Amino acid sequence: MKVDTTGLEKMLKGIQRKDMPKAARNTLRDIMKNTRKREVVEMRRVFHKPTPVVMKNLRFTRLPEVDDLSGELGFTDVLGRQGQMIINTLSPHIPGLQDTRNRKGMEVALTARGLMRADQYLVPSRTMRLDRYGNIRGSLASKMLNDIGVFTGRSGFSSATGSSKVKYIWNEVRTRSGGTVKGIWLKSKATKKSKLKLQMVVVDSKPRYAKRFRFHQVAESWGDKVAPHFARKSVDHYITKKYGR
Repeated sequence: MKVDTTGLEKMLKGIQRKDMPKAARNTLRDIMKNTRKREVVEMRRVFHKPTPVVMKNLRFTRLPEVDDLSGELGFTDVLGRQGQMIINTLSPHIPGLQDTRNRKGMEVALTARGLMRADQYLVPSRTMRLDRYGNIRGSLASKMLNDIGVFTGRSGFSSATGSSKVKYIWNEVRTRSGGTVKGIWLKSKATKKSKLKLQMVVVDSKPRYAKRFRFHQVAESWGDKVAPHFARKSVDHYITKKYGR
């Protein structure tokens, strides 16, 4: 019996030259897309009510191509200042990155006017009302800075609230133990010392955060787990379906 393998050899050469590079590209793209979904699940697990904009900022900055099988998935600054804010917020929670955050806009404005030192930080008090995601609304932060008279816009203009509409004040209050508490207070509650309601407090120590978002570890372990599935899927497409075998 004689078997003619000419067609088979031609098919295998075609697969090796044309189809396998495409299969490798598609496999890696599928792995990245599936890993992104897994990272979103992880963020929902480790963070309490992460904001939608943070979830959407996890993007593909580079996808694998036939001639370049490298790809990149991460948080980007494509949203401008908002994107930088997201990176600044998440970085302290990711193992391998700095465990404290960069200075926020309110801190920069207050330091520039001499109300805070460069080594101090501003954090919400226990009585401060936060939004449903546990953050200070941008409009409220702007209102506080305007009331104090230290607001500066993106283009450099300054503004301040009229005296009759000021709701928040900058104050330093002495405590019973002899120390002081400095920060932003609610003016409507400032008629008596006992009724002062602290909103934002100045602290000397850097805020440090638990390393709970294992971004890189999750990507690596999940990618290894799903790689065989997507590899088989791509190879099946280019061999079984395309060549009818």
